[in-house]
Amino acid sequence: MTDQFAPAWVIDQYTGSQKRFIELFRDFSLKNKKNYEDIQGDIHNIMEAIQLSLDSQLHQIIIEFANNLGDFFLYKGYWREAVNFLEEALESSKYLCQQEPSNERYVFEMASLEIALIGFLFLQGTKKDAADRLLKILENDSLENNSMIANSIGILARFVTHLQGENDDSVEFYQTMLDKLRPTGHLPLLSEIMHILATELTEQGEHLAAIDMYRKKLDFDRQTKDIQTIIDSMLGLAEIAQSAGLTDVADSCYQDAIEMADIVPLGETQIKIFKQIARRANEKDEYIKSVEFYEKALSIARQINNKWEIASILGFLAFSREELGEDITDLLEESLSISRELNNFDGMAMAMIQLGDSYQAKQDYERARNFYQQASDISNRVNNYPLNALCWFQIGDLEAEQANWLDAQVCYEKSLDSHKKCNELYSKAMVLSNLGRVYNQQKKYHEAMDAIQSSADIFSQLEDWEAHSEQLLELAELANKVNQVEDVG
Repeated sequence: MTDQFAPAWVIDQYTGSQKRFIELFRDFSLKNKKNYEDIQGDIHNIMEAIQLSLDSQLHQIIIEFANNLGDFFLYKGYWREAVNFLEEALESSKYLCQQEPSNERYVFEMASLEIALIGFLFLQGTKKDAADRLLKILENDSLENNSMIANSIGILARFVTHLQGENDDSVEFYQTMLDKLRPTGHLPLLSEIMHILATELTEQGEHLAAIDMYRKKLDFDRQTKDIQTIIDSMLGLAEIAQSAGLTDVADSCYQDAIEMADIVPLGETQIKIFKQIARRANEKDEYIKSVEFYEKALSIARQINNKWEIASILGFLAFSREELGEDITDLLEESLSISRELNNFDGMAMAMIQLGDSYQAKQDYERARNFYQQASDISNRVNNYPLNALCWFQIGDLEAEQANWLDAQVCYEKSLDSHKKCNELYSKAMVLSNLGRVYNQQKKYHEAMDAIQSSADIFSQLEDWEAHSEQLLELAELANKVNQVEDVG
């Protein structure tokens, strides 16, 4: 319809009808932001309204549609569609910013759309484009004054590590982020990226470089005067130092964290410090020290009546006390009782597994099996696949301990079924190793070799060379048995 063939009043009426249609579905998408099925039911009308908005260059309305539909695209997994539309919306946002560069709202909307677009690019696996855009957004002037944008950048930065391939240099990427961020002076975001970079350096075995990065992070944190952030950095530095074998540095950081925690009210901060010290002591088989600090954490948790922490700490404390040869039944029963009170199903299942393990050690197999089975039922009900895999692994061990080889095989196979739905490689390798031994006991030598070879491959992938060597030794022994059987045949 053009001016040449239609009178002005017809054009006005047509244009007004279009505008009402666009506004109707813009308002509908706003009202039903979280009602994803309602949006799905009218998606064709919504997309038509969006296309009309694009054709008419209604820039602000296009941006509003993008804001209204972001959660819907995410919930439905429409990542490619989201990327295409957000790119269009971003062009509208850039146009408005060019018209009014000093309009803070326009600048904020442009940064928000860019962040949303980066998120969807990461989700669909387009990591290079996402990473490049993430570096580019650091040049946005609104970053300095908007904590929400800064926090979002910190969250998105973590995606880079998760999507890295073997040949990607995430360290270089985060270093570039830091270089671009320094001129902004945004201390919290600088601190967050330094934490991510230090973690990445640690995973690559660059412990000294990670420690140096954490010390620089601490300098920034002290400028913010945020006590909690400073303590978190001290704990992070202690963890890396301990991994590097620098026990003196780690102990000094823990002591500084404890002293600084005296400034803040008694509560979560002290619990976190004591739990980390206890966990590290556990890893070094220093069970007396571990018990001491878990007891301190438990005492504070009881004082502030944090039942979630009480139940959790009781489980950890039980493990340390068991290593000292003490009876832990009362600790675990209390942990289980509190978890039931809180409807904490994961906590209930974990307490039941520990109780099962305790009774198995006493050769009370029936009671042990009962707790393991209950834990399996609960973990399956809440789709906690790693925990469910652990339950079946424990039942498999219990059956193997009683030489019930076929029952043990069935349990280990059920554990592997749960492992298909999660990514717990070390646990999976342990299951495969035990399954191989059970096959061996049943003279199923070829199946045993397949299982143990798979276990060896995972240990090699995890660079656990001691466990890898043990699997290779078992493979050699099995190969010898196979040869003997074939020679006899």
